[in-house]
Amino acid sequence: MDTANASVSDVELTEHRAVSDRLVAQRGPFTGTSPIVNDDLYAVVKRGGSTRTRFALHLHAGATVHTNTFFGRFPASYWQRWTTAAEVTATARIDAADHCRAQLLASDIGGHRRIIAAEVITGSGTVTLTAKLDKFADGGALWLQFDALEGGVTVADIEWTVASPETVRPVAIAICTFNRADDCANTVAALASDERVLSSLDAVYVVDQGTDPVETRELFQQVAPKFGDRLHYLRQANLGGAGGFSRGLYEASAAGPHADVLLMDDDVLCEPESVLRLSAFANMTTDPALIGAQMLFLYNPNYL
Repeated sequence: MDTANASVSDVELTEHRAVSDRLVAQRGPFTGTSPIVNDDLYAVVKRGGSTRTRFALHLHAGATVHTNTFFGRFPASYWQRWTTAAEVTATARIDAADHCRAQLLASDIGGHRRIIAAEVITGSGTVTLTAKLDKFADGGALWLQFDALEGGVTVADIEWTVASPETVRPVAIAICTFNRADDCANTVAALASDERVLSSLDAVYVVDQGTDPVETRELFQQVAPKFGDRLHYLRQANLGGAGGFSRGLYEASAAGPHADVLLMDDDVLCEPESVLRLSAFANMTTDPALIGAQMLFLYNPNYL
């Protein structure tokens, strides 16, 4: 981490060669990063018993789970309309005591449900289901459903991938804060809590305009080393939200002309998965685009 009042002039943000021919568009978490977030926002167990962790869910015999949820759906209509992706592939690691049925389902503008692909897995292995992104012009999404047939089943490591571009733009986050030091420290810690997201970040700019510095918080000091030299802590006079975010944009654009910059409030309950999804979508749009995100109500995350 570096601390500065003046511009961080030695930072350089450059495009990366894609490390794989598949770009992870989103993963499939089964639970949030906070106990106040309803698990049903990620996956719904329709019947039977289950236990879950962040990226794995164990179904008891006879149980069924689906991801037709706020965080579980793949927004197929948006990907068809705004990106170059022609198809999407969903994969999951399965460990079945007997049999597991996996289905890839879709909806349309009327909410009608249809099965795109299905497979029955015996024992352990990886299930791969693919859908073309050519029938969602007027709306619709994709999701997965798993049925534990006869015995228990563990579903883990769900990923939705698309054909990767040759190069991937660098990702920077700009956080503007004013005397919400604890909240801001929690937000930075949330970003550091997800190794996949952390490794994808090229720069994080924390623009502190307050009199109660974030850098004094123990949590911030604990997680800062995880970012290495990618975390830039900037102090300046209070210029409001516009001035704080503009400083972050200025620093990122000075470091490289092609960086994707995510503007993030200091007092949110950050879902790190959102960073991965926004970055992937932005890298696949047919034209440069401003990508917005929905925000759930912090005191009752079941509502926007």
